[in-house]
Amino acid sequence: MLNKIRDYCRDLLESKKVEGILAVYTENGNYFPYFFTKKEELNNLCIDKKYLLLNSVKPLRENLVFLLQSKMPGKRIGILARGCDERALFELSKRGQVNLDNIETIGYSCNEEQAKICTCPTPYPTVNLKFGEKVEGVSEHKRWKEFSQLDIEGKRKFWEKEFSKCIKCFGCRNACPICFCKECLMEDRKFVKGGELPVEIPSFHFVQRYHHAAQCISCGECEIACPMDIPLRLISFVLLNRVKKLYDYTPGMNPKQECPIYTIKEERNEEALDELL
Repeated sequence: MLNKIRDYCRDLLESKKVEGILAVYTENGNYFPYFFTKKEELNNLCIDKKYLLLNSVKPLRENLVFLLQSKMPGKRIGILARGCDERALFELSKRGQVNLDNIETIGYSCNEEQAKICTCPTPYPTVNLKFGEKVEGVSEHKRWKEFSQLDIEGKRKFWEKEFSKCIKCFGCRNACPICFCKECLMEDRKFVKGGELPVEIPSFHFVQRYHHAAQCISCGECEIACPMDIPLRLISFVLLNRVKKLYDYTPGMNPKQECPIYTIKEERNEEALDELL
């Protein structure tokens, strides 16, 4: 699949259909995002290592695609995208962070092993899949069965134990492709006290997760980044299921479907709301 992708990208560059292609570059065992503009460079294009291309650049708090589009307004760029990259593009576009009209998405699928690492429910692009086959994703978090059998008090103790491990490194926030705020409210001392561990519960984690309730793209980067092995994707898994039940919405699956959090409607889904409560 790699050679086919490289050939396809060469054709895009030679035909000048795109100004360049954002993908992962590998050299001497190192991997990093790179904007390929010359066909000779494509020999270093890599697809076997995951590197989410939509992460925000610190301290600018702007994602790489936004920066490229700002530098080359009106120009078309290519993006070699996994399923999570495509979902991030769709959600960021709904918030004015990227312009999909000037993006050529080159979608390729992950394998089952990669899906398990990220606990990804949809390890392939749903709209722009060009390379690879659709493989079965992970339908639930590895700790869901344990968590779902707990009563309310048990769940409280579960999260109290897990969050007591937090060292406030902000790795989960920094790894998230949907976090693009210039100033993060979660750094405010009203929510997170300085010089104290563990982090005050539930101010930081629950506020952040509810903030992402209808925009989490299930990439798993937050949980992968956490040095304390807190099951952060489990919170997202619960919230995403509830958003699906209430609003029939899954973030990143449809670029034209409005996010329900930003949509006001008169009717209420009473049956789903009663079940949620």
